[in-house]
Amino acid sequence: MRIAIILYCLLSAIINVSAAENVTPGKYFCVVSDAVGLQTNASTHQRYGGAIDLPPERQKFFITIEETKPLVSEELYQNYCFGDDAIQALKGLRLGQPVNVLDIKTGGHTFLSLDEYFRVCQARYVLKFSGELSKIETDKYSDNTNLFHDQFTRFWITIDQKFLWHFDNSSGDHYMAEGVCEKN
Repeated sequence: MRIAIILYCLLSAIINVSAAENVTPGKYFCVVSDAVGLQTNASTHQRYGGAIDLPPERQKFFITIEETKPLVSEELYQNYCFGDDAIQALKGLRLGQPVNVLDIKTGGHTFLSLDEYFRVCQARYVLKFSGELSKIETDKYSDNTNLFHDQFTRFWITIDQKFLWHFDNSSGDHYMAEGVCEKN
């Protein structure tokens, strides 16, 4: 665990918004060099923290970074994301109130969480996994081209194309992997 915290702190310190200037949209081949984590042994139910051997589909993989595509016209987008209904819905989300779901084509809001609002209204880029990982990893969104996230995971890519990837599984195990990506 101590290794994971130190790794996280060191890599987080070098990642900043200016790094996004040199990471361009496109397809990348990524290779994990090290992985640490907390996981529970399936047979003994003992918790383990330390170096982790990742399955093959998480050791080498492809990602694609691309600009997000608008769902509707600019006018509908402005009303949907920044209109009075949207602001009231965001206030309600912040206070834990139920959300009034409307259709985006009518100009109303459909975001059910702050994460959904970010994905639809603020994110400018999306990171997509290819191959086997695309079946288990959801798309990650960002307002720049180096720090992507979904509700549970984060993927950082730096100007020198090194990455730090925090992910978990449905069994309560948590992992941090680092490596390097090469643009194709």
